[in-house]
Amino acid sequence: GGLGMLAAVVGGLTLAYIACGVVLAAMTTSLHGGGEVVLRILLIPLMLPLVWLTLRVSERGFGAIIAGGVLGPPLKLGHYLAAALAFDTIYLTVGYILFPKVLEE
Repeated sequence: GGLGMLAAVVGGLTLAYIACGVVLAAMTTSLHGGGEVVLRILLIPLMLPLVWLTLRVSERGFGAIIAGGVLGPPLKLGHYLAAALAFDTIYLTVGYILFPKVLEE
C-alpha cells in the first residue's frame, strides 16, 4: 500500500544521496587544502533536486502542506518513485564510470 510505496521512495532517494556523495567525496579527497570547499560547491547543486523530491514525498506521505503550497499540487507516490529511481540510475552509473578514474589519481 501507501506505506510500502513511501518506504520505497525514501529508500531510492537515500541511495541517490549516498551515491552522489561518495563519488564527489572521492573526487575531492585528492585536493589539498580546498577539498571540503569544492565538495560543498559541487554537492549542493546535485542535491537540490533530491531535497525537493524529499519535501514533496513528505508533503504527500504525511498530508502536510510545505511552503504554503507553492511547490504545486502533490503527485502520486509512483511518480516520485520513478524520479527517485531515475536519480539512482544517473548517480550510480556516473559513479561506476568515474570511480576507477578517480582512484587512479
